[in-house]
Amino acid sequence: MTRKNQHVVPHDDKWAVRGAGNSKVTKQFDTQREAIEHARGIATNQQSEVLVHNKQVKFASGTATETTHFLQRDDLEPAIRMSGPAR
Repeated sequence: MTRKNQHVVPHDDKWAVRGAGNSKVTKQFDTQREAIEHARGIATNQQSEVLVHNKQVKFASGTATETTHFLQRDDLEPAIRMSGPAR
């Protein structure tokens, strides 16, 4: 089995899980928390990691970039509790 890190990304005013390198999302959710939980299950099964992107977009020289938070499997529970209200 290929180990693909799972990305939690903003998608059409919702949240989605996307496997690393995939062009399509795996599944879409109303909240970031739901997406993290789903990504966590996949990452645990594949022995990979979860990367959580946020919705804040910064513009530098006309290029949009997203901030990414890297979470190891062992860090997911505290990260979910500390993330505040999911949007």
